[in-house]
Amino acid sequence: LETLMPFKPGTLYNPGAMAELNSRLAETRLFALSRAQLADQPTGQNDRGDAIHDIDFAITERERNTAKFGVSYSTADGYGFTSDFLRRNATRRGDSLEATLNLAQLDRSVEFKWNRPNEFGYGRGLILSSEISDETTDAFDRFSTKLGAGVEMIEDDAHSWTFGIGVEATNEKGPSGERNIQLSSVYLSGRLDRTDNVLDPSTGWRADARIVPTFVFGDADSQYLRSVAQIRGYKSLGRNDNIILAGRLRSGNLLGAIIEDVPSNERFFAGGGGSVRGYSYQAIGPLDNQGNSIGGRALLETSVEARWQSTKRYGFAAFLDSGAVSSSQHPTFNNMRHGAGIGVRYATPAGPLRLDIAAPLDPRESDDPVQVYISIGQAF
Repeated sequence: LETLMPFKPGTLYNPGAMAELNSRLAETRLFALSRAQLADQPTGQNDRGDAIHDIDFAITERERNTAKFGVSYSTADGYGFTSDFLRRNATRRGDSLEATLNLAQLDRSVEFKWNRPNEFGYGRGLILSSEISDETTDAFDRFSTKLGAGVEMIEDDAHSWTFGIGVEATNEKGPSGERNIQLSSVYLSGRLDRTDNVLDPSTGWRADARIVPTFVFGDADSQYLRSVAQIRGYKSLGRNDNIILAGRLRSGNLLGAIIEDVPSNERFFAGGGGSVRGYSYQAIGPLDNQGNSIGGRALLETSVEARWQSTKRYGFAAFLDSGAVSSSQHPTFNNMRHGAGIGVRYATPAGPLRLDIAAPLDPRESDDPVQVYISIGQAF
């Protein structure tokens, strides 16, 4: 509670500061009920004759455990199942322990995260994480173990920064053979959210960026800088604001190493439900002699989607996605691949249930004529 206080003892009473304290209590997500207010009766007077009041807290703790489950399906990625277990206030410091299990046809992983908010003062939290993952894709097979530590700096509801370090041990098999490598990296990421809704925005925009310098050891020896930036925008149209026009632009590049020395999962790929719909997962980009994706050093993706909420529960969408992956260091519009489709949305408390059907507009011989995606939440 002392960490959450936006004022110090002895400060002149300010209703705005008391409202800020109540907002911070709610942000912790620890309480089913929380209220801070000035005590009715004063406890004394200061030297100036001002009345001194205590602050009374009324607090009821939430259930400390939450379990979540999810399923997904697409013709490109196959079936997927996720489960998540969250333990609040694990060590009585307002912290949380979270375990996430992901079982899908392309990747399996288990991740543990320990979040200690306000560890270094209000809005300055510590995040410790570990992960074991196993991926099997057309581009590569990969087994890895990761450890990470980061500091999250929350400036306000819309603005946050995260920086930290990570280490990873990986065994991967790809077109160039099998190798064991170790990675050491630092990262810096930022987020700015000016939308009206976290799950299903109708107005505003979001921007995020991440920069990761990485050193590679073992069977490969290299250094590179990986950067990714994305901006998404939403505009409400129509007489009843029931038409939303959404757009997305994402770019990324790798500097400082040839593509063969960059771990497979750090290269850029495009295609799939969260990328360019209409194409298989990781299908867009440079190919080897056998027609398998090898990834690239630069990425460029764009999406435009029109969303029509016809009733309270049902909505429809039409979209056009584009993307390119190149071997050069900088994104380019050359070799752009385009996919278009339509979708149905069903509103739920956890966000819209999404069914999308998409087709490639400039297919190659290896591309299927249609892809289907089922998931929770908007595509972007």
